[in-house]
Amino acid sequence: MPYKRKSSPYYQIEVQLPGYGSSTQITTGVTDKSVARRMELLLRDIAQRALIDPAMSKLLDAICKTKEISLPEALKAQSIGGLQALSRSLTNPSISIAIEEFKSSSKYDKPTWIGLKKLELMIGEKRLMELTPKKITLMCFELERTGLGRNTVCRQFKRAVSKLLRYHLGNAERNRIFSEVNYSAVDDTRKIHLSPSDLKRIFDTCEQLGYHELSVIIRTALQTSADRGVLLAGKATNSNKAKNHRGLLCSDIKIFHDAETGRYEGTVTLFDGKNDSRDRTVPITDFLCRELMVLGKDKKPDTPIFNTTYQQLDFIWKQLRKAAGFWKEGEGYTLRFKDLRAQTSQYGAMVGIPQQVLASTYGHTGEKMVRRYQRYNAAMSMEQAIALEEKMFGRTGS
Repeated sequence: MPYKRKSSPYYQIEVQLPGYGSSTQITTGVTDKSVARRMELLLRDIAQRALIDPAMSKLLDAICKTKEISLPEALKAQSIGGLQALSRSLTNPSISIAIEEFKSSSKYDKPTWIGLKKLELMIGEKRLMELTPKKITLMCFELERTGLGRNTVCRQFKRAVSKLLRYHLGNAERNRIFSEVNYSAVDDTRKIHLSPSDLKRIFDTCEQLGYHELSVIIRTALQTSADRGVLLAGKATNSNKAKNHRGLLCSDIKIFHDAETGRYEGTVTLFDGKNDSRDRTVPITDFLCRELMVLGKDKKPDTPIFNTTYQQLDFIWKQLRKAAGFWKEGEGYTLRFKDLRAQTSQYGAMVGIPQQVLASTYGHTGEKMVRRYQRYNAAMSMEQAIALEEKMFGRTGS
């Protein structure tokens, strides 16, 4: 509660604030206890918001520690809805300083690092609050004119600016700014279809190059629609701050033997590092079960099933594509590993698996699609998985 000293006519405040500690003694500058009480409540409210909003944390420091802002100023700002603007006035360092502060306290990946370097080179000495929606949009187009693809600009530069603003200004202010940025990515989905003969050529080339494990990785990707970040363990780059993928572990694979048919049946549980809603369990058929059993022999449950790491895939995948003919002069490589993901849905549609089942099994999380398949028991059956395998690889699955 606000209190008065004998030596001062003004009410003082000293309270324990959530997640902050003691506010120290702060003068309210008023003689009205009810107004002083409102200031105390405001201080508690700012402390609560500071737990999730860096901008409010700076405002709290400015009131309680540095005394840059008085409680009457803060109360006045609140009364006119200007508390966010008041906090923003404290978070306006130069771009260079803002980037250094962000780097020192945040983990970031290589694309973010590249984007921050581009931002610093373009307007390093300008102030953080000069990153208006219009300015961000213009810089995106300027980078595109230098020859960068639109999706590269979004993945590197636009994403880096987003993280920087979120760190310094909080999520709400970042969202407000980016809602007016008029620069979006383009759909990079390429309509690539690999025929059964194309797939056979890929697998034959794997064996010719001595990359048997790669052939199992590819087959797993084709039958589960998983990308390499889900299948392979290891870091995406050499940076210590790069994301470390868990990969597919031996414990994620369950295999059973059917005594009547003599075939193996199993499931693979896939944990998606980008989106928990895409975690899923997918059936796997006899041939792939046998291959995974060989790879997992004598390995511990928490060990990755594949010895190939996330980074190592780049080199052997390039060698495979060139040797298998997926390379054109002037165009470069015409097949990406992520293109394997599309084949699962294409072949699934060919054998008549309902779209909602494909969406559920393979982690398609578009809002409209989710609403469709939530009405059904949308797990893929083993019969459907076998039909898919036969369509892709032939009757034997080899």
